[in-house]
Amino acid sequence: AALIAKQMPGTPVKLIWSREEDMLHGHYHPVTRARLKAGLDAQGNVTALHMRLSGQSIMASINPNAFYAAGRDPSSFQGLNPGGTEGVFGYAIPNLLIDHAIRNPPVPAGFWRGVNNNQNALYLECFIDELAKAAGIDPLVFRQKMLAKSPNHLAVQNAVAEKAVMSRMRFLRAAKIRRRHSA
Repeated sequence: AALIAKQMPGTPVKLIWSREEDMLHGHYHPVTRARLKAGLDAQGNVTALHMRLSGQSIMASINPNAFYAAGRDPSSFQGLNPGGTEGVFGYAIPNLLIDHAIRNPPVPAGFWRGVNNNQNALYLECFIDELAKAAGIDPLVFRQKMLAKSPNHLAVQNAVAEKAVMSRMRFLRAAKIRRRHSA
């Protein structure tokens, strides 16, 4: 494209990659899965959580020498770290183990927006819903109890819950109006 553009000064040149060529140039989102296990006491409190991530290491694709020197990929734990700047883990769980079994296929993985926060949040929050159901506690109340020591997380949780209630009320009012007008 650059050589053609040089031959035609002032004329825009549009380069279109074939699907095959396009797929050769990019990095892919890391392939992962998670297995979660937990313990509940008689009151429905989470007493232990083990979350095992299994999947690709972005660092092994981007900078293999640094990865193998460190022996682990911190980016795999985005959203699950007790401290830091990216998605701090806010739930108070007394016995917590989060580990990573690295499995690197030949397909290169790279950084996308919110790379590991995306799937890590999905894995964890779906499991929290399952735990709330097993404990017989409303999922919101269950989360609020576990976030009591994380005021920022709790404030976000409560704000989302309030917005969801208001949204649900608007939906029900609109549905009631629609029913009246369609009768």
